[in-house]
Amino acid sequence: MSDKILLYTKNEKIVEQVTAYISDLTYTFNSTDNMDNLTAYLKSDESWILVYDFMDTTKENQKNLANILSDYPFQLVILLIDRDEGDEFIQMMENYNVYDIVAYPIYKFKFHFAITKAATYGRVMSKISDFKSNEKQVFESMIKVFDWRKELDTRKV
Repeated sequence: MSDKILLYTKNEKIVEQVTAYISDLTYTFNSTDNMDNLTAYLKSDESWILVYDFMDTTKENQKNLANILSDYPFQLVILLIDRDEGDEFIQMMENYNVYDIVAYPIYKFKFHFAITKAATYGRVMSKISDFKSNEKQVFESMIKVFDWRKELDTRKV
């Protein structure tokens, strides 16, 4: 199963550039310029690495990103930012669950590195959550065994 990348941007140049960069990698790729489509993708059961174009720093775009980050707190997000406004986005990374930033102009190696690092992190977090659920199941089965044993000890024959 390949990792899935979801690009949200209204800039066709960025779509073409990211599409060319991803063609070298083994990722499934979708892009959208509509917020309703974006939320539909995120609501699906699939796990996405969201690449969000944040070069449009309008209040609406900031609000949309804040909503996504609050509605999907475990979503891996990589922001595409304007190089001149880096400090503001570093602060955003601290306040929200933004995994990484890629400054414009987008360089192929930096983009590959950010995507690969996010995909690896996503796989590790998935394994940790699977491990925790398996650990919980083992613990619950142990409790059932002890409850069963306790019940036998208290019965009179």
